[in-house]
Amino acid sequence: MLIIVQNLPVPLDRRVWQESLALRDAGYVVSVVCPKAPGDPDYELYEGVHLHKYAPPPATRGVLSYVVEFAYCWVRTSVLAVRVANEPEKQMLLASDDEKFFTEPHYNGFPAVLVRLAELDAEELTELLTDAWRTKAPKKLLK
Repeated sequence: MLIIVQNLPVPLDRRVWQESLALRDAGYVVSVVCPKAPGDPDYELYEGVHLHKYAPPPATRGVLSYVVEFAYCWVRTSVLAVRVANEPEKQMLLASDDEKFFTEPHYNGFPAVLVRLAELDAEELTELLTDAWRTKAPKKLLK
């Protein structure tokens, strides 16, 4: 389960934190992408919840600066985890273009890459998502 937060760090955002714990307790693997508080690491596993944090937007005032803050947070969170067939395919994608594909410790040993959506065109995204679907689709649907 992926939760994306654009306004507060987690676990400081109590509503999101309570939702994360409830999902964890229900058996889900929970990852949260949120802004960092001062001194926070980029990644930590905290109470069984994977926290991926990015530098917060600069302080703002007024309506126009709110638009800038929203755009900044949207760009920082525009990443998608995509399943791949196996570790060699993962390594091939990671080696092919580090502007598009990357990984984090949470995905070590798991056949998935992280994708910066802003770096892909529609054809590339379609191919990635189709290939990801094929890794888990029932055999009778794969024709």
